[in-house]
Amino acid sequence: MCIWTLGTHDTSPDAFEVHLSAEDTKDKKERWFPLPKLLVQPMVSYLGIYRPILVGPKTSNALWISQYGDPITANGLSRELPKAAKRLLGVKLRTHNSRHIAATSLAETDPENVNIIRDILGHATLDMSQKHYNRSIGL
Repeated sequence: MCIWTLGTHDTSPDAFEVHLSAEDTKDKKERWFPLPKLLVQPMVSYLGIYRPILVGPKTSNALWISQYGDPITANGLSRELPKAAKRLLGVKLRTHNSRHIAATSLAETDPENVNIIRDILGHATLDMSQKHYNRSIGL
């Protein structure tokens, strides 16, 4: 997720299509899927308001930008996410938890697109994904 770049995720005013290259996925398979509707407006706000502020005078095609204007790295996200989650949510979440939380949230809020959970988690079957996303309900 940290290595997503602008231009590789097609947008329209009311939708985003996410493309994950084979190098970006657990099972090394390329994936295309719609960003869940619930996340479209936050993404529009991030891209239109917050990302330009974060990038400042620097240039980067990275989607996710740090407070210093540089692309967020996998190590930086792994280090900072648990601290931010603890501060904001009272729960220390690791980056791996976010996969399962995203899958559960998608199943609960956008059930007509539940089939993309398999792709998000990189599983061969939706049954395997259901075992994992049902576990995150207790978090």
